[in-house]
Amino acid sequence: MIAWVDDGQGRERRANGLVTAPGYESVPIQVRRGVGSGFLPPATDGGVIPYEAHLHSLSQPKQIQVDPATSWTAASGVLSGSNHWPANSRIFIEADLTVPPVRRSRSMPARS
Repeated sequence: MIAWVDDGQGRERRANGLVTAPGYESVPIQVRRGVGSGFLPPATDGGVIPYEAHLHSLSQPKQIQVDPATSWTAASGVLSGSNHWPANSRIFIEADLTVPPVRRSRSMPARS
C-alpha cells in the first residue's frame, strides 16, 4: 500500500509519522516527507476492504478492491523491444530480468 499526503488539491505536504487504521494497528505505514509504503495482511477473499487512514489529526477513508483471483504473466531473461502488457497487469519475475536501454530516433523539422 502507498500513502501520499497532499492538501486535497494535489499539492504535496511533507508530513512525517505513522499511518494507522482501525483493524490494522499491527501494520502501520511509515510516512516520511509525505510519502510512505507498506504491506497489509493478505486478504482471504475478493471484495472491498474499508480502510480509514489516520495520520496525526488527518484522516481519510478509502476502499481497497481485492481481486477474487489474480492471473500473473511470467517474465524473465532479456525483454525484447516490444513488450506490451495491458493496464493493471500483474508481472511475476521468475528469474533474472534485463531491461535493455531504450533507443529512439526522431526527425526534426528542417530549418530554413
